[in-house]
Amino acid sequence: MRHVDSRSVKVKLMYDLQFDAQNQLLKRKLWGFWDVQIAQNYITDLKAMIAKIKKTTNYFKTISDIRETETQSAGVVKALKESLKDISDDNNGPVAIICNSVIKKLQAEYIYPYSNVRVFLDEESALQWLSEQREPG
Repeated sequence: MRHVDSRSVKVKLMYDLQFDAQNQLLKRKLWGFWDVQIAQNYITDLKAMIAKIKKTTNYFKTISDIRETETQSAGVVKALKESLKDISDDNNGPVAIICNSVIKKLQAEYIYPYSNVRVFLDEESALQWLSEQREPG
C-alpha cells in the first residue's frame, strides 16, 4: 500500500515494478481487475520508474506478466492505451508480455500496437524472444 494524499487515503496496488540493473530488465507484474484510478496510478509509477532507469541507460528490456489480471474494462483499456503511447515513445527496447488467454493476448496487442512489443501465451517463449533481442547500433 502507499499513501496518495495527506489524508492517508490508501490505494491498493495491483502491480509490482522492479528493475534488474545487472540484466537491464524492467519486470512488471500485474494482477486483478483494475479501475481507471489503479490504471492511472500504474502509469504514474511506471513513468517514474522509467525516468529513474533512463538516468543510467537508454536501452533496457521489459517483461510484463499479466497472467494474474482479469480482462480489463473498456475504460481501463482506453486509459492504458492513451498513456502507454508516451511511454512507448520513451523506450524503444523490447517488451515481452506474458498472458494466459487469447482474449488477454488480443487486449494486450490492442493496448500495445508497437513494433518493439510481442505478446506471448507462455513465459518460456517470451524469455527466449527477449534473449534474442539486441540493442540497435
